[in-house]
Order: sequence, then C-alpha cells, then structure tokens
Amino acid sequence: MNMLKRDTWQYKLTVYMMSQGISLIGSSVVSLAMIWYVTLKTGSGMAVAGVTISTFIPQALVMLLGGVLADRYPPKYIVILTDSFIALSTLALSVFFALGIDSIGWIFFFNSLRSLGTGIQLPASKSILPQIVPHNQLMRANSINTSVWSVIQLVSPGLGGVVMSLMDMEYVFLIDVVTAFIGVILIATIIMPIRGTQHTSEIL
Repeated sequence: MNMLKRDTWQYKLTVYMMSQGISLIGSSVVSLAMIWYVTLKTGSGMAVAGVTISTFIPQALVMLLGGVLADRYPPKYIVILTDSFIALSTLALSVFFALGIDSIGWIFFFNSLRSLGTGIQLPASKSILPQIVPHNQLMRANSINTSVWSVIQLVSPGLGGVVMSLMDMEYVFLIDVVTAFIGVILIATIIMPIRGTQHTSEIL
C-alpha cells in the first residue's frame, strides 16, 4: 500500500512511465501516419524525405538548448509546456485538414514545430528519472524506460497505418492531442524534489 502514496519513488516512476509512454505512442503514431499520408498522396520520394527531415532535423538542432533549459528550470514544467505546445501544433494541423487545407507544405511546417517541441522536451524528460528514482534503482528504471520506448517504436508504424485506414487524417492528428493531454495530467501529479535535496524535501 505504501507504493501507492504520491511521495514514494515507486508511485512517481509508475506515473512517469505511464505519462511518457502514452504521450510517446501518440506522437509516434501520428508522425508515422504523416509519413504514410505523404507517401500515399504524393508518391514522391522527395516529399517523403521532406516530412522525415521535418520530423528529426529541428529536434536535433534544439536538443542542446533543451539540455541547458533542463539544467536551469524545473524539468517537469518544461515537459508540460512542450507537450502542450506539441499538442497545440498538432491541433492546428487537424483544424486545417478539417477545413480542407491539406497542403503538404502545412504538414512540413507544423511537423517542424512538433519536432522543435520534442527537441526541448527530451532532455527535460530524461532528467526527471534520476530525480525521482533512488540511485540504486536507477539502472533498473532506465532499463524499463528503454524497453517501453523500444516497444513503442516497434509498433508505431503498424499502428499509424491502421489508424489511417480507420479514420480521416484530422482525427488521426487528434490522437496526439489526446495522448499529450493525458500525459500532461499524469506528470503534473508527480512531486519533484528540490534540486540538490533528492528524496528529502520536495515540492510540487
């Protein structure tokens, strides 16, 4: 029963894994669905390369900045803000598609915004784990986290194709919005330690 208390590391780790797993699978499925959509609509290798580049290059360019921000500001709030930014960018793209504005150029633009948010978010997300898990449990926690990430990356391409066959793209985009919202709600419940006082004094 003690594991269910909010101030235990087991509770924090469980919520962290759920939050990041749900958010990641939504983002991954939508990213892969975008690639499928561009492939099927254009049949152009250049267009597919473009959406792939817009998925990864902006993220790589700002990741160093994300690490600096994670060192200076509470990582939980960085994750919440960036997840919200990514969700809003995806929601805007969903609205464009619902209005019939389904230009590939807008996919590149909003996908680049999503990638920028991810580049800021990843270092902050990774810095949370050492703050909520005791040092002697950190290797195990990292192993679980890596396994979850690997499974999500493995199933995302198939899930992206499945959801595209079941719903229009504007609704596919909403998957990322919903999963990001759930992820934000979950991670907001984690009590983070004050820097330099891990597992002693804590703040919300």
